[in-house]
Amino acid sequence: MTGPPTRAYRALAKLWATSCPSRRSPASSVGHQPHAGSSPAARRHIGQDKTARFRVDHDREKAVAKRFLAACETGDLDSLISVLDPEVVLQADGGGKVQAPRRPISGRETVVKVFANGLRRFPGLRTSPATVNGGPGILIHDANGTLITVAALTIYAGHVQQIDLIGNPDKLARIQQRLA
Repeated sequence: MTGPPTRAYRALAKLWATSCPSRRSPASSVGHQPHAGSSPAARRHIGQDKTARFRVDHDREKAVAKRFLAACETGDLDSLISVLDPEVVLQADGGGKVQAPRRPISGRETVVKVFANGLRRFPGLRTSPATVNGGPGILIHDANGTLITVAALTIYAGHVQQIDLIGNPDKLARIQQRLA
């Protein structure tokens, strides 16, 4: 895979080779090492460190998820604001079949507005805690008991940093089958 620095390096290298053959390599101009990552030693190094970047306190994570769940159930927007990170990101997958934001939504105030609109549009929602992709999450059912959304939460430093919503009916049908 070639990123912009590599492409810039290659373009500058061609230019240097034709116009300034006595000068040193252009790698330093773009902060790039000419063969970084291409040596066998560098490739062996990648992927060897299997340790986590930080320890996860699962009890604390569950407590934050519980506060988030309670705020969603009660519609208490002040509690929701307190549990969200100021730079929280909300991503949604509607699969083109249900209404969902097409781009990530960031910022606590904006995410709270989205939740407030959802609570107004869909009264009687029921939520339950779940493990989603190995982390805390929420199952959201409508008043009839139909699963309408699965939310995966990314929690760090006592706040919800990211919310990934799945509303795609095709994916939810598979999840519903597994839950049954």
